[in-house]
Amino acid sequence: GLVQQHQHALPSGSRRRLSVAMAGGQGGAKKLKRSTKAVAAGEAPSKRASGKSAAKAKPASEEPPPAERIDMVVDAKTAASITQRIKKRAASADKGGPSGSGTVLYLGHIPHGFYEEQMRGFFSQFGDVTRLRLARNKKTGASKHYAFVEFAHAEVASIVAQAMNGYLMFTKILVCQVVPDEQLHPNMFKGSGKPFTPVNRLKRERVAHNKKRTADEATALEKKLLAGERKKRRKLEAAGIDYEFGGYEAAVAQREKKRKRAASA
Repeated sequence: GLVQQHQHALPSGSRRRLSVAMAGGQGGAKKLKRSTKAVAAGEAPSKRASGKSAAKAKPASEEPPPAERIDMVVDAKTAASITQRIKKRAASADKGGPSGSGTVLYLGHIPHGFYEEQMRGFFSQFGDVTRLRLARNKKTGASKHYAFVEFAHAEVASIVAQAMNGYLMFTKILVCQVVPDEQLHPNMFKGSGKPFTPVNRLKRERVAHNKKRTADEATALEKKLLAGERKKRRKLEAAGIDYEFGGYEAAVAQREKKRKRAASA
């Protein structure tokens, strides 16, 4: 099985790597939980001490501020396995062996905090990443937890898909698959070269509502409002409700009077 790695910012100020072997089932899970608690308490992960020789946590006043970002680095065993596979596949391609045509990977179940910058740095360990797009909500800009990654070489993409599919990252198990060429959409990487900015729909509607209308647009809007008001009057009359109100008709009539008075003057 693959070896999963969790890296945390430790109070010593320098970033250390915390690797936990998950092949041991519940034992591995207990080790991961115990190591995570030690890091959260301000202690560096160490072997269990017996008796009164256990290490004590440093005072909170001496702890430096935690790191702002956690860099993801694949563990040494998985990296060595991927590198060896890439070399074998490259040697096979040089001898005329089969080389896949798919260079685009689908990445699903992406954990929170693993965004474009972190994703590009993580997958650049294996090969050149040409394009990358993380799906985001158009209104809020929040991650949809899936992305598409394009590598420069199909051999690298195929081996990374085999190695990273089912890889444990934080609390999520990644889904990594090669996308067939016939399923590639022309707009799959649209906007991948620039930072994502959510659309300010409130501002767009406000500008559209307050914009200065032409004479034709104002006339069309006036006709629409008057037609809706007449329909409402007919409904009230059909329901037997005797209710008189000025509405848009009174406003239009008053405006016409002012216009005629100004023209005669």
